[in-house]
Amino acid sequence: MIPCHVASHWVLLVGNLKGKYWDFYDSLPNPMHRSSLRENIRFLHGDRAEVLPGDIIDWPIHTVEGLPTQDNGNDCGIFVMKYMEASLGKDRVDWTRHTSWAKEMPRIRAEIQQNHSTGAPPLQSGCNQGFDFLSRQGHRRSSTAPAPLRRS
Repeated sequence: MIPCHVASHWVLLVGNLKGKYWDFYDSLPNPMHRSSLRENIRFLHGDRAEVLPGDIIDWPIHTVEGLPTQDNGNDCGIFVMKYMEASLGKDRVDWTRHTSWAKEMPRIRAEIQQNHSTGAPPLQSGCNQGFDFLSRQGHRRSSTAPAPLRRS
């Protein structure tokens, strides 16, 4: 999973190692948001080519359709977190079950704030592994390049 900051907007790339493709998640769909995805993938590949299978640079990028979208210009980061949370499950995500995220945003923000202040996992407890990984990688980075990967 690679959160990407593109043109003042957060989007998400998720690599499928078995299928050799990328899924692209965008809460404010705009063709411009795809503009630097290949650059982010090249950065990841160049930084960690020795631990990644094959050439991830040439994998196709599929836009995930039917996602919940934001209704303002402020919530893209929270949507990326929610996409990550939903995608970490074993089952295929039925995005029609999540169409109310924009309406539920005050509650979602309050949960994140409460969990942050108590030291609890950022979102639901079943997703600790993915968020722990992001925490170890420095998810608060302000650059547009993804955080470097580290071997366990």
